[in-house]
Amino acid sequence: MTKRVWTTDEIITKAILDTVLVTDANGESADDLTKLAVKDQSGAGSFALELLSSETLTADRILTLTVNNAARTINLSGNLVLAGTLTTTGAITFAGAFTLGVTLTANTTLTLPTSGTLTTLLGTETLASKTLTAPDINGGTADSFTSLSIRSTGAAYDLLFATAVVFTANRTLTITIPDAATALTLTGDLIRSGAHSLTLTTTATTVVTFPASGTVSTLAGTETLTNKTLTAPSITNATLTGTLALPDGTVTEADLVVPSADGLHARRIARATYNFAVNGGAISTIGLGVTIPDNAIVVRAWYEVLTTLTSATDAATVALTIPTDDVGGIVAAIAISDASNPWDAGNHEAIQTGTVANFANKCTAARGLSMTIATEALTAGKFILYAEYIASD
Repeated sequence: MTKRVWTTDEIITKAILDTVLVTDANGESADDLTKLAVKDQSGAGSFALELLSSETLTADRILTLTVNNAARTINLSGNLVLAGTLTTTGAITFAGAFTLGVTLTANTTLTLPTSGTLTTLLGTETLASKTLTAPDINGGTADSFTSLSIRSTGAAYDLLFATAVVFTANRTLTITIPDAATALTLTGDLIRSGAHSLTLTTTATTVVTFPASGTVSTLAGTETLTNKTLTAPSITNATLTGTLALPDGTVTEADLVVPSADGLHARRIARATYNFAVNGGAISTIGLGVTIPDNAIVVRAWYEVLTTLTSATDAATVALTIPTDDVGGIVAAIAISDASNPWDAGNHEAIQTGTVANFANKCTAARGLSMTIATEALTAGKFILYAEYIASD
């Protein structure tokens, strides 16, 4: 740097320091300047760019410009306000007549897009074509989604929400749950048709299996059931029309109302079968598998021989018995060879013919109907015993 000083014989009222920067001022310094100006080099004007500091400094400060060993350009059309260090590896160009304020709370590295408008943290703005990774969205409104999904916690796949309905207006799907965590488990599609609400009320943990098709019956409604099988039902005060078929062996005395009061009661008939192929024919007492109740009185009995009974010489005798209370009391022991042919195929009367004199003795306990084979073992035969009885007190 070269300094030149002029003097005069006149009284000096003002000192003038003319500082001139020569073309090459390597290794020099200029301190305490009030301003620094750079002449316009475009050739289109005769003005200068002045560098000023209007701040009240409390110590000497250094403004460091690092260009990373390359030509750089700062193009401003507004003010740049920094509260820290600004580092860039390229040119900075500002457009617009407004001030840019950048406030940093710590060392900050910021990568700017090559073009576009930056968004702010709190401003109300519209984001276009953005991918949000693991966002935490609290409040607000999300409209016009073309796709919405929730990532599975058990696999890298999503649950997609979609609708293909052609709406004529905006529609709202309202989901109401109790004030507790609630699960909806589907293993198939849930389709509801009709313009009415569906309310399912449960009083405890409930598992219901619906038919593949048809109309569901209600608990208290008046309805007609078709082609139904009722397993172990309890029917009270029912009116039956048509035919009621009960499978063999499904009704026991416990299922019948004991006629302990005056009124109308159903007739009771015990049916018991002997079959040589099933029961054998050894000389013994063979239970027929049917029990009549305590206080029962057999008032009428008969039997149907389906297969004629035989023994080696037809000398075998057979009796039909109510054990203990009336041994041989339905059919007294009689031989197959008897002239009356009591064990030949066909229907045969027993002792109880319906007259009081021929009633069987009252049972003193529940008794199983049985047959007694004597003299010779049976070799063939089958019959059905029918015993009509009443249950007394």
